[in-house]
Amino acid sequence: PAELEAAGAPARALTEGFALVERLNARGPAGIFDGLVRPPRAELEGWRRAGLSPSALDSFAECPFRFFAARVLGLGEREEAAARGELSARARGQIYHAVLERFYRTLPEAAWSGRTDPRERLDAALAAEFAQNDWRALGLYPLLWEAARDEMSAHLRAFAAWDFSRLRAGGFRPRLSEAALRGEPEGGAPGGVPWRGVVDRVDADEAGRRFRVADYKTRRSTQWKKSLAQLAADGSSHQIPFYAELAASALGAGWTFDGGELLFIEAEADDERASALTPQDWAKARAPFLRGLSARVEALAAGRFPIVPDDGERGHCSRCDFGTVCRKAHGPSRARAAALAARSELDKLDA
Repeated sequence: PAELEAAGAPARALTEGFALVERLNARGPAGIFDGLVRPPRAELEGWRRAGLSPSALDSFAECPFRFFAARVLGLGEREEAAARGELSARARGQIYHAVLERFYRTLPEAAWSGRTDPRERLDAALAAEFAQNDWRALGLYPLLWEAARDEMSAHLRAFAAWDFSRLRAGGFRPRLSEAALRGEPEGGAPGGVPWRGVVDRVDADEAGRRFRVADYKTRRSTQWKKSLAQLAADGSSHQIPFYAELAASALGAGWTFDGGELLFIEAEADDERASALTPQDWAKARAPFLRGLSARVEALAAGRFPIVPDDGERGHCSRCDFGTVCRKAHGPSRARAAALAARSELDKLDA
């Protein structure tokens, strides 16, 4: 320190800096260096006005610090670009969504009644979307874009044939597609924070007044190995529960929830294309889902944003945008986070 001060470093700054390092390296209870900060009152007021999305709450459930970095500090997520000429996952997903939305929106009654071939409409939807998203817009080499386009077309043709067939067999048709929804579940939103989001699809059986919600996924990842009922009950996935409640409000009185689905577009076999949440599953999972959501909203309102490391090739740290500002590699910080997580689990058992 004396040498640094002689070199021109302010004595007060040095004293405060060394004190902060000592506190950061302490092995005591978690504190402000571990994501336990003052309540984010301004952000909370904004969330109570605008609502929180399923993806935001998925992020908080996975790692509160990741939510904090993106939605409180406003650091911004990494922009995904085409790397080495490969189509980004985000761009692929957006094209899949756009093609399916256009396909079902333009499908005539004659296709539903079996008088015309729906594949003509799918081919038209593919051509229209690929014209809008060519290799120049996506930053790909022309030959690589042609290969990616052919691959996506094959996946979409197989998926749409399977999906359309089962919709017809069940008496359902898409009623809402890429629709913005906002509201509260019956009984009110936990913590006074409303729910909002864009539902990929709501399918309706007009005769039976039943509806289903569907969310498209590119492929089945390790995250979806658990059943949707388990994911809803433990708060790992908010999409289908949110849209089940919000779609019921959007459709109005007299409609019955008939289930929710994750639909995997690039599945290799038809029996792997969907993961379902039945009405019975949701009836059992709804209460624990809402209790868990209430606890998460209470935690973010109180300013509790600890790190929850999940290392490894498939862990959520591998896809986090904020690794450079996360202290998961710092031993004392990680130990305090582990102790905090253990205490949280004990609190759940006591409750």
